Parts: sequence; structure tokens; C-alpha cells
Amino acid sequence: LRFLSQHKKNVRALDKGGLIQLTGLPDETLRHNYLLAIRALRFAANFDIPIEPNTWLAIVRSSTRVLDYVPAADIMDEWRKVAAESMYRFVKLMFDAHILQGLIPEVAALACIRQRRNDDDDTEETVFDHTLECMRHYPEEGFHYDWLGTMAMLFHDVGKLFTGEYFDGQWTFYQHHRVGAKALQPRGHRPALPSGALPHALPLHAHGPRHPPLQGPGRVSAPHRHVPCRHPGP
Repeated sequence: LRFLSQHKKNVRALDKGGLIQLTGLPDETLRHNYLLAIRALRFAANFDIPIEPNTWLAIVRSSTRVLDYVPAADIMDEWRKVAAESMYRFVKLMFDAHILQGLIPEVAALACIRQRRNDDDDTEETVFDHTLECMRHYPEEGFHYDWLGTMAMLFHDVGKLFTGEYFDGQWTFYQHHRVGAKALQPRGHRPALPSGALPHALPLHAHGPRHPPLQGPGRVSAPHRHVPCRHPGP
């Protein structure tokens, strides 16, 4: 991997609007090592700089092969190098590249569920967008280096996928924290899910989010009252 600058000036290029780019022909480079796709996303997230368009398209085209040929343990090794404050960007990039859908489908599926932000705000958002917001705010409130806590935020609403029920014109997700905790437990043995985050995520599921930074207006959605997911037309 390189930036669109000389190798020795990589760090300086970050402040000059540089881009993340795979060397040579991006598709050919990825064929030699599909792990470079995850590494490119990590660099883009950690340094908050864009990926060169041809490199990005090559990553999207290779998403299935990344999931097929890169061991989940190697993906998690790259994931652990993502800073807590940058993790929400990394997860969004993984989703946009169609890699998260195969790695942790339960989290990616939250993009199909819409909800009201809270009782006093009719603004709609997807549960996935709400999850990203929680991941973004959590490290900003004195938890700058809490990697495991930020990772736990990724799973804090996954129970809504299993408890969603449409009744009387609205969606409900009763007991989604407890159901989410049970849904996470069998996945703890899979290498795709970081086992170190489970001790943090399970209490968060069982008792609901209790961190003060996540209790402010506009940051936590109404617990049980949600609007239906709008499906795109044919």
C-alpha cells in the first residue's frame, strides 16, 4: 500500500489530502494478497482520508474473494489495529465494501431496520446508523483508548434483528438487550467475532446501555417504539 506521495512522506501527506492507493493495478495487487483490502480500509479509517477511486472499486469487486480467502483471524488482526476513535469509520467502510455483510451479517442487517431517534424527535434513522453514532460518541466521552468498549457498542442493538415485531402500525423490540446477549454467546467461538469484546458486550445487552454519554437527547432511540422499514421499490 502507498499514498499518492513518496514513501518517505507518507505521514506528511495525511495533512495534504492524500489518498490510499494500492500499488500497480489494484485488481492484480489484490489477487496476490486479498488481506490488503482490509488493510486499505484500516488506513483510511485510522487516518480519516479517502481511498483512491480505482482502489475502492477493486476492493468492492473483490469483497466475496476477501471473505472466501482471507482467514477471519487475519481480518481481526487488522481490526485490532484500528483506533477506538476510528472504529465507526472502519465499520462503515466494511459495510460499504460489502465485507461486513459476510463477516458479521447480524450487524449489517440492522441497516434494514428503521427507528425514531427518540420520543421527542420524529427523525428516522436505521439501527445501523444509530450503532455507528454510538461507536463515534463513546470514545469521545473519556474512553479514548477503550477499544473493547467501542467494539461492544457495535453489538449493543443486534438483538433488535431477532425481536422485531410489527404491531398496530409500529415496530417493537421488547427485551432486545437480553435476546441480543443470547445471540452473541454462540458466536463467541467463531474467529470472526473478537472474543475479548464479549465480556463487555454481554452485560451491555443484558441490562441495556447505561453509559451517560449515550443517554443524551438525540443519541439513544426510543426503546420500543419504531417506524416500519421502508423497502425500495422494484
